[in-house]
Amino acid sequence: AKSAAAAFERAVRLDELSPIPRQRRAELETYSLRSELVRAAAAAAAESSAGTASSGVGFRAAAEPGIVVGRESGDSLDALFRQLQVALRVCDEWIQADPRNPGAVRLRAECRRIGFHSLHDPHLIILALVDQQRVTWMYPSSVEDWWRLFEIAGEAAGIPGASGSPEMGRDAAVRALELDAGNHLWGHRDRYLSDDRVRILRRATGKD
Repeated sequence: AKSAAAAFERAVRLDELSPIPRQRRAELETYSLRSELVRAAAAAAAESSAGTASSGVGFRAAAEPGIVVGRESGDSLDALFRQLQVALRVCDEWIQADPRNPGAVRLRAECRRIGFHSLHDPHLIILALVDQQRVTWMYPSSVEDWWRLFEIAGEAAGIPGASGSPEMGRDAAVRALELDAGNHLWGHRDRYLSDDRVRILRRATGKD
């Protein structure tokens, strides 16, 4: 991964205009962020099982105040926090190079969502919500993006600063169901929502 990242960095420096190397770099760093999340979760689970978390140290900057984690888990969270900064930076650079591409904004929303779930920073889920709403404006026919907006709005509900997220979630659920019905009508099998997702959306809209 490090050699690939270095190669993409060279490609970015050689071509200051092309969004392609910036896209590849953002995708790679987001993949690395997902990997750090898996490692952090595994470390936390191991410490919880061993009963060592209570004697550890708190993660300094990004953890929710009052959370105490073990040393190994803290190290993993520290690495995740650093990788989140890298992933967000390269996503920003991709967006700047290709501002009309919803994929760039979608990827940044994912990174911010990972940060929220792992580091317990409520500001990140608010930013993820803003990003994902922007994606649906850019690509309004994507049922998958409306599903993601529904999920993120639900996660942001109740967080100060995320006003309107319950209504946004219901609106997203309605739109996702409409698009899914259209995809079934036209036979776009690769765009069908799963039965489980349809049940969740119907429940959210009071249709179940």
